[in-house]
Amino acid sequence: MKIIKFLFISLILVSGMTVKSMADASNFQGFHVSLEASAQGAQVDGSHTNANTVSDDGVTKGTAGAVGAVAGASIGYTMALDDTFSMTIDGQWNPMDHSFKADDAANTDDVTVNMDHMYTISVELGMNVTDSSAVYAKFGHSEFELEASGTGLDNAQSFDLDGQVYAIGTKTMMDNGVFWKSEMGMKDYDSFKLVGVGTGDGTVTADVDVAYGSMAIGMTF
Repeated sequence: MKIIKFLFISLILVSGMTVKSMADASNFQGFHVSLEASAQGAQVDGSHTNANTVSDDGVTKGTAGAVGAVAGASIGYTMALDDTFSMTIDGQWNPMDHSFKADDAANTDDVTVNMDHMYTISVELGMNVTDSSAVYAKFGHSEFELEASGTGLDNAQSFDLDGQVYAIGTKTMMDNGVFWKSEMGMKDYDSFKLVGVGTGDGTVTADVDVAYGSMAIGMTF
């Protein structure tokens, strides 16, 4: 899986840079665990093509969206690069549960799309603004499960979608090792294709974007 390869490469990078990091690590250095609460907005942009289409006349485009509040957890390691800069490798699990429904008035072509079980591996590049607070930029790789079902499909279909994560955030450390994080970002996922859609056995091609804002509390060891 891509997410495993990303984690492996990231751990090698951290191991190689440990020798170069300064001995007097900042207050942020160490392993950490945290719990997170976030608000997420997911959007699906797609187009439906009839099976017998020979021109653009049979192509219908549309957008669906859903907003929800979810909880998650993460574990990772932060390494101080010098007195000011740090790098964090973080793994996150988020039991996201968003649903979209294309509702046919006659209930013969209904399609429901469910999104859940999101996993993210990321790198955070941080800069201290005081001894106990920092700002950071984050990038990484994310995966989640998507399943489509309903009377409008010949068969239920499922996908594992990969995407990229981009975010910015702040982090504040307390004397006892407890920290607070606030973050906002975007997750851009690959497209997927549904077949056997509707009475005309058409196809739907769509991609998924997720925007989010989160707050987390954790402990550094």
